[in-house]
Amino acid sequence: MLVKQLNPHEATLKADEKASPRWLELRGGWAAMSLEQLRASNAKWFAEPIAFELTAPCLWTLNMEFTKRGVAPMWRGVPRFIKPLRLGPPRPGDSERRLGDAATKNVMKRWIDMEWLRVQLGSQHKTKYRLWQDAFADDLEVAIPAIAKVNVVWAHGAGHSNGKAGTKPAHDVVDRLSVPSLYRLGLTGLIDRDSGEKVRNMEKRMKKKIGPLLASLKQRPTLPLTDDEVERRLLYCQAIELAVGSPTTAALIFKWMTGEVVTRQTMHEMRTKIAEQCGLKTRAWKPRAGI
Repeated sequence: MLVKQLNPHEATLKADEKASPRWLELRGGWAAMSLEQLRASNAKWFAEPIAFELTAPCLWTLNMEFTKRGVAPMWRGVPRFIKPLRLGPPRPGDSERRLGDAATKNVMKRWIDMEWLRVQLGSQHKTKYRLWQDAFADDLEVAIPAIAKVNVVWAHGAGHSNGKAGTKPAHDVVDRLSVPSLYRLGLTGLIDRDSGEKVRNMEKRMKKKIGPLLASLKQRPTLPLTDDEVERRLLYCQAIELAVGSPTTAALIFKWMTGEVVTRQTMHEMRTKIAEQCGLKTRAWKPRAGI
């Protein structure tokens, strides 16, 4: 039994139809924002109640701007975990509203993932589950109904005391969509366990080992690095770690992180330089034959 469905595209069309001054101001402002401003706005709107009429349209159009710039959902400032709303003094039904808001925002994260995957993989991509094939259609109006099917929320065991509402597990969805393992790293709502662990392990390594090593280069006597140079190298390191050393893959991931295009030659040179300066010897940093 279908119990709830979010369609931010339809909500956006309704907002466009009403054309309130506030909505027109918000929608027209995304393109002029920097990535950091967009990330801050993303976090802000995810903190708003999803029932507010502008929340879903803002999240939808804001994240489409990220897609235009080539930035993957993982690096858009989307909350990893949705915090329940603070509703003020307790009132009847608060628990249901808090849980419902969090669940709907998690579905919103899946919509954001699907919109990015549609653009990244294109209409030539073939899904294992044929009923979801249109989610990758070139025409967005064709893709939306299929994406809605992917992201629908169902009641399991309806009519029973142990029944529950929820979506299909992320690993099941990405398998049915035949999403390549590399692209799963860029997801936030549909990220599966293996991809999620890979990202978390990279972040731990950045914090505990690579980050401090790079920071120490600011104190070296000869050609010390500036704060901006350290920040830049941290971005390179994250891409290289996730790519397990492949310059081509690292360049693609760097684009997903920053929206910037760098060459595989640049990635190869940075991998070699950082490995030498920081003494990194794991698989991602070992010298390779060729580039």
